[in-house]
Amino acid sequence: MKRWTAILFAVILIILAVGCTDKKTEFIKPVNVFYCRNDIRYNTEDGVLHQELKEYSGFDNDLLSFLNGYLKGPESSDLYAPFPSGGQITDIVSEGENIHIILSTEFSRLSGYELTISCACISRTVLELTDCQQIHLYIDATQDSERTEIVMSRDNLLLIDTTEID
Repeated sequence: MKRWTAILFAVILIILAVGCTDKKTEFIKPVNVFYCRNDIRYNTEDGVLHQELKEYSGFDNDLLSFLNGYLKGPESSDLYAPFPSGGQITDIVSEGENIHIILSTEFSRLSGYELTISCACISRTVLELTDCQQIHLYIDATQDSERTEIVMSRDNLLLIDTTEID
């Protein structure tokens, strides 16, 4: 009787141990996407930016849908999305080694550092997903502004502050 009790107890412990193990997400086609760190790290390659793994399978032929899902933000609490609320990518056009991305008018609410960081995150992500060399980001014009173009590439992804000084 003690033997059966010990075996039953051991089986229950094994079942509980298996049920309590940390389940890690298994990706079929993982890709790195980029967001901002909550804590900026100086003297590192990316400093402000940091990658997070997302699943890309199922989006192989639909970069637009994947990127609009990406704009919703990271899973990690250590990162944040620098994109404006309601911001969307309205169109993507591939032209040789260039990709042209049209951002919705919500992005026109960003300026200076915030706009540059937002565009840098999108550009780094698109550079990870494609073989392109240069990203052209266009912000749809509002009634009060012209269409804005920002160009970033693998060789010169610079974080530029375009804030006007009074």
